[in-house]
Amino acid sequence: MNLLVYAYTQQDARHEAALDWWEGVLNGKELVGLPWMVTFGFLRLRTNPRICAHPAPMEAALRVVEEWHERSLTISLEPGMRHLEIVRGLLLTSEGGSNLVNDAHLAALAIEHRATLFTHDRDFDRFSGLKVAYPLRKR
Repeated sequence: MNLLVYAYTQQDARHEAALDWWEGVLNGKELVGLPWMVTFGFLRLRTNPRICAHPAPMEAALRVVEEWHERSLTISLEPGMRHLEIVRGLLLTSEGGSNLVNDAHLAALAIEHRATLFTHDRDFDRFSGLKVAYPLRKR
């Protein structure tokens, strides 16, 4: 979700790179899976004056996420039957404790849906079996 916050926060140094990446994803030819946790996390972070120096009004932020979800190649990722089992395995093998619970949930969604998780957060490297990509990392 941080990538999306960067993409919509013009004051952030990563804004242009993140926006270019996100627009490329949205305008691409592959499915884009958006977990509800990411959508609502974006709303929470992007509208919070303690986190964003220039927070978005809620109505504007809602319009942004509605536009994402209206695209024909965007799907909402939902947990499957093995979700808790996968989360359990990720949490017990990552040794990250309580700070990784939300990350393990997102990682499990990606694993279940055979998707790549795009992030700027290196904590996802802890999860075995997860395909992860860092689009803003310099090569």
